[in-house]
Amino acid sequence: LKKLNSKSLLSLAVSENGKIATGGTGKKLYVSKNNNYINIDNDIIFDVFNFESTLTDVIFINEKIICVRLLSNQIWYCDLESKNKVLLYSKKLKRKERLEVAGQAKKHHEKLTFVDNKKSIFFVSKDNLVEYNLLKKKTTEINFENLENNESIEDIEYNSKKHIIITTSLGNIIYY
Repeated sequence: LKKLNSKSLLSLAVSENGKIATGGTGKKLYVSKNNNYINIDNDIIFDVFNFESTLTDVIFINEKIICVRLLSNQIWYCDLESKNKVLLYSKKLKRKERLEVAGQAKKHHEKLTFVDNKKSIFFVSKDNLVEYNLLKKKTTEINFENLENNESIEDIEYNSKKHIIITTSLGNIIYY
């Protein structure tokens, strides 16, 4: 990959069958064409998707679909077979908010989480949890009014008990 990219790679995802996807400050998504037979002695061949902003997170939905989060607060859906990409979510941020997002990205808190049984992607936008349902093509913003003034959402994970678990900057854990 070093032949194609000399910029920092901020996110890495590996599919169930071993495909590699990565991207970062170079504003490109690299996806290996090969899967579980990748040999470190051979060069890996990559497909490339171009974007207009730094990639902060990459996740495989399945072997044919990837979702990407950009520093510009956009979520993109990338079809690896057709090579098409579709903008799923975009919310303009004020300058101060963009600086906060950039700070979060540096701390690796710009995480996408895919919940298979809901067919939804979850992510944090400012201080809201956002759900994008892939089947319904619908976005829902969940605001947590009980957060304190200086409290912000830090990280999210999904557990097998069908909960999104959220951590906050003041040490709270929220089950959703």
